[in-house]
Order: sequence, then C-alpha cells, then structure tokens
Amino acid sequence: MQSIRKIEELESLRGIAALLVVFFHMPKWHPALMNPLFDNAYLMVELFFVLSGFVIQTAYGNALQSGAAVLRFQFLRFARLYPVHLLFLLVFLGIELAKWLIITKTGVDDPATAPFAVNDLRAFVENLFLLNGVLLGRPLTFNYPAWSISVEFWTYLIFALTVLWLRAWRLVVFVLLATGALTLLASGAAAGWENILKCAAGFFLGCVTAALVQHRPQRLPAWTVPLAFFIMLAFLLTKPPHLLDLAIFPLSVALVFALVSAGDSGLTRTLRRPALVWLGTVSYPVYMSHAAMLWVANQIVRFSGTRPEAADATGRMIPQLPLSLTILAALAVVATVLVISSVVHLWVEQPLRDRSRRAHLVRRAEAVAE
Repeated sequence: MQSIRKIEELESLRGIAALLVVFFHMPKWHPALMNPLFDNAYLMVELFFVLSGFVIQTAYGNALQSGAAVLRFQFLRFARLYPVHLLFLLVFLGIELAKWLIITKTGVDDPATAPFAVNDLRAFVENLFLLNGVLLGRPLTFNYPAWSISVEFWTYLIFALTVLWLRAWRLVVFVLLATGALTLLASGAAAGWENILKCAAGFFLGCVTAALVQHRPQRLPAWTVPLAFFIMLAFLLTKPPHLLDLAIFPLSVALVFALVSAGDSGLTRTLRRPALVWLGTVSYPVYMSHAAMLWVANQIVRFSGTRPEAADATGRMIPQLPLSLTILAALAVVATVLVISSVVHLWVEQPLRDRSRRAHLVRRAEAVAE
C-alpha cells in the first residue's frame, strides 16, 4: 500500500456527514426535527461513497499488481469494516430479544417493530455474510445503516479486480461504471439494484476524482471551498425529499475536489480543528452505532410517561415531546452516540485494525523472505 497523508478536511467532512445521518434517523419527537436539512441527510451516505472511492483510489490505485495484493487489500478492507459491523449486529440481536421481553412483560405491542418478524434468521445470516445490501428484493434488517457497508465491501472487490486486470484502462472503466450506474438510477431502470448502483456511482466517481487530482494536480482559488460547501448546504436546505437526489453526486465530487485542490480558506482551517478531525476519526462507529442508540432512546422516552404517539414514515410509533424536552433528548442522544463511538473506536475498531495491519505486514515479510 502506498503511504499517503491523511487529509484532515475530508476526515472532518465524513464526521459531519455521519452526524447528519444521526439526525435523519432520529425519532421525530417534535416537528422541529422535521426540517429540510435533516430530511435530506440520507444523501450523506452517497457522500460517504464518493469519499471512500477518493481515499481508496489514492491509497491503492497503483498498488494492486498481483492476486496476492488483491487478497491482502480485501482482507484489510474486511478487517476495517467487519468487527464494528458484527458488534452492532449482535447488539441488534439483543434488541430483538428486548422487544420480545417488553411485549411479554408489559403487553405493549407495536406491530411495526414486532420482534423477529423482519429481523429473522435469514436476515441475520444475510447480515453476517455482508449480503444485507446486495440481495434483490430484501428489506433493510437489524442494523439498517449497515446496508451501505455491505455494498461498499463488494464494490471494493470490483475496484481491486479492475485495477489488477485492467490497469491501463482502469480510469476508463471507472468512468463507465459510474456513468452506467447513474444512467440506470436516473432512468428508473435500476430494477431493485438501487443500493449497489448508488455505491458504484459514488465510489467510482470518487476514484475518477482522485485519479484526476493525482495526474493533473492544480491549485484552485481558496474561495472554491466555501462556494462548494455553500452550494451543497443550499441544496440540502431547499431540495424536496427524494427529488433530485442524483445531484448529490456531482455536488459531492465538487466539494471533495475543492477541499483537496484549493488553497487555504477559513473553512478549510475550521475543518482541520482537532474536534472536527476527531469526529471524523470516530465517524464509522457513529454511523454503525446510532441506530441502536436511537432505538434505546425512543424506548426511554416512550416509557418515561404517558405521551401522545404518532406514526412516522415507517409506521413506527413515536412519542411526541415539547420542544424543550426534544432538544434535551437530541443532545443526550448525540452525546451518548459520541461517547459510545469513542469507546468502540478505542477498544474495537482501532485495535483490530492495527492487528490486521500487523498480520498483513508479517505475511508480506514472510513472502519476501521465501
């Protein structure tokens, strides 16, 4: 693997995007949580895909020159994603048991979240083997944000094999893959493959962006960073939900390209602040842990007193709170997610990532010695 400098601006951007996803999934305890920015924050997953493609191409675009290198790459990607994924898959298995206990002990039944109805044995096996986002016609189950981890893992393999087998043509192939995915999505011809197509579109656009930066480095004016950020923010604040979604891809590419190619601006320096960089560092645990924490928070609110309830877009019953309590609950959820994510990063994600890297280096040294 080629050694690259961690681009702190992109790390912080990933952290901000993960936090927006938390607010998108947050139970709508009050209408204040139903605003355009939060309602459109589901598109931050597409931004993740672009960021991932950019980083992977930058790190591995010239490094995968043998079958053994591809296997090492896929092993490292698996070790990066799977431990945290497995941890929260087991947490959600515990949640299903908790739902069963709640219904058994209290008699409170919510048909939209009946235990082991959707999250059954088949769904557990699909999640266990990272197939939960790629199988046709299957619902999101257990830790529902993990669908993007599933499709990204298999997209890594497509990337690696393309670099290995079509090295001279890889940039052309990346363009074709991204263009083809976008065409199918735009034409409504995805035929149930939307998840993998969204990942392919974003990831390979990120790869193309990284290749352009690597081969034709140039400095853009510093003002392009706040301009790209403002356009992205304006888009999220004004776009009707689930309309014009594909615009997130060029806007994400423009923002990433500006951040890595432009001179310093006030916004760039802000994104390099330690607190935001730290947020980016724990963004993967934030993304993977928040759904479980939100379920727990909703149950605490639900059983802390007699409150009116309303069904959300998924049919789930959500207790309604006054604005002051909603703000306190939202802040408590975010704080809890950040604390848990920090613990998971320090005790699970980072140690196992380091161990996998050491194992990779040992095997590489043994191969050289032989």
